[in-house]
Amino acid sequence: VIRESAHPTCRGVSLIKGLDFDSERKLPILISNTIADAMGPEFQCGVLMGANVASEVALGQMCESTLASPFGPPADELTRLVFDAPSFRVQHVPDVAGAEVCGALKNVVALGAGFVDGVGLGSNTKAALLRVGLREMAKFCHMFFDGVQDNTFTQSCGMADLITTCYGGRNRKCAEAFAKERLGSVDDCEDSNQIESPQDGLC
Repeated sequence: VIRESAHPTCRGVSLIKGLDFDSERKLPILISNTIADAMGPEFQCGVLMGANVASEVALGQMCESTLASPFGPPADELTRLVFDAPSFRVQHVPDVAGAEVCGALKNVVALGAGFVDGVGLGSNTKAALLRVGLREMAKFCHMFFDGVQDNTFTQSCGMADLITTCYGGRNRKCAEAFAKERLGSVDDCEDSNQIESPQDGLC
């Protein structure tokens, strides 16, 4: 229905943070490409990614975001202006793959950050996790997608989104709660002297 209703010159911007997967080729697929394929051969789809925790955006607190699009001039700039606002600053990059994959993989790193918090480790440990995590994100992007630019990883869609998700994102909070709950279960087992074998100790 959307494809039939869209004007031939229409273009899209995806806010979905994730990846599709080709089970036959065993390769990740950009969701923006899936959208473009569904809309037709001439359709182009960019992405809007960045350090944009929804509750803070809703409160009008200042934040940045990255528009990654392949539309060319002047469409890239006109599209950027659609989203740009005094409290929501948007920069443009042409690297759709890099921006989109960063938006997906930062959630994986954020789980690690939550585990770090849950077991009571400090800022030094989390800083090491973020550094290695960003490097792994870049390595993944270059491994599976062509045209990825290193500059993308220092944009809001890269470093900034990774930082905010690893300190205040939902995935971090869930992982922290999980780690604390599991540690509490182990402590309860140890306190009650119920561990008689490795199998018995699985709480």
